[in-house]
Amino acid sequence: MKKTFFLCLVLILIIPSLSLAQNKKVTFSGKQVKGTGPLNNAKVSSDTLIVKKEAKIIKVTGNGKYCIWLVGKWPAYLCSKKTSDLVGKVLPEGEYTILPSVGKYQSYATTSITVECPNCEIKKKR
Repeated sequence: MKKTFFLCLVLILIIPSLSLAQNKKVTFSGKQVKGTGPLNNAKVSSDTLIVKKEAKIIKVTGNGKYCIWLVGKWPAYLCSKKTSDLVGKVLPEGEYTILPSVGKYQSYATTSITVECPNCEIKKKR
C-alpha cells in the first residue's frame, strides 16, 4: 500500500515537469546591409530556423520592417513593421529565415526573433 502511494506521488510530481521541460527557447537572426548584393542592391544574411512541429514567437528585437520567410516560398510568410504584431504568432512546421528590410534612410537592418518550441533547431548563417 505504501509502495503504491509513493509510486503515484512520484508520477504526479514527475509527469508535469517532463512536459514542461520539452519546450525550449531559441533565437535566430538576420541582417541586411544596403549597397551590395543582387537583392534590391543589398547584402542579406540570416540564420535558418528549422521547426519540426510548431514554434511560438515570444520576442522580436531589431530595427526596420520584420519579414519571416518560409524557405523556398514567395511572398513572405509573415511581415510587420511592429514587433508586437509578431509576438504570439505560431510558425507551423518548416524552415524559416528572416529578411529585415532596410528603410530609405537606413544603412543596415538587423532582427532577432526568439521562439519557444518543443523540437526545433538553428542553422547558423555563414
